[in-house]
Amino acid sequence: MIEKLLSNIREFGFSDGLLYNLSRLLEMSKAGALHKYHFYAQPLCAKRRLPERRGKNIETRWLERGAPELADIPRPPMVIDERFIQGGRCLGAFIDNKLVGCLWYVLQRYREDEVRCDFDFSNEKDCIWDFDVYVDPGHRLGMVFLRLWDQADLELNERGYRWSLSRISAFNQHSVRSHERLGAKEVGSALFLTLGNWQWSHSSQSKGVRWSRKDDDRPQLQIRLPANMRSNERNEVFESVQ
Repeated sequence: MIEKLLSNIREFGFSDGLLYNLSRLLEMSKAGALHKYHFYAQPLCAKRRLPERRGKNIETRWLERGAPELADIPRPPMVIDERFIQGGRCLGAFIDNKLVGCLWYVLQRYREDEVRCDFDFSNEKDCIWDFDVYVDPGHRLGMVFLRLWDQADLELNERGYRWSLSRISAFNQHSVRSHERLGAKEVGSALFLTLGNWQWSHSSQSKGVRWSRKDDDRPQLQIRLPANMRSNERNEVFESVQ
């Protein structure tokens, strides 16, 4: 047990390793939950990352609300429905007409479904928010992830969007590395602790700690992308709105 705890610290670093160990203890005891997110901004540059000769067997198409293929996404139907209600769009990847991956995005505001929080970027007209990029386990070493991003990047860039914002768990190093390989830059972080009905939250730009108890009392994190980030310089862009 001690060796496992130390191994987590070596993998995630001292502070994130301690937080990961605490999150696992809370999960096992069912006493609550702890989430730490890194926020990333990724440029949409309409530049293909996957050579055209590769991934030709992967078809992509947008899925509308109620599409039968949505049942193949390992998420509760209620969660899927809520995403469409808030204006989310889903790009699916298919091999031999079987869903093998998907990517979601939303405009102006994202209502987080893992913790009690909204991410508001309505002032950033050339930004979208991407979330829940899923690839079937049997295809995670293939071209599905890049094929999804190439198609989404191309279409969104043509519509005038230049940045994709997202949050990634600090404990999901595979996703962090995948986004960084695509040019994403870390621009902030936030920590959420849930105990029963209570939630404690703090972001890298928050003024103090925010407690909430009811679902209609959701912390609002307003996102502003500064000019120097448009030159690919790292900057924290998250400001807590009380």
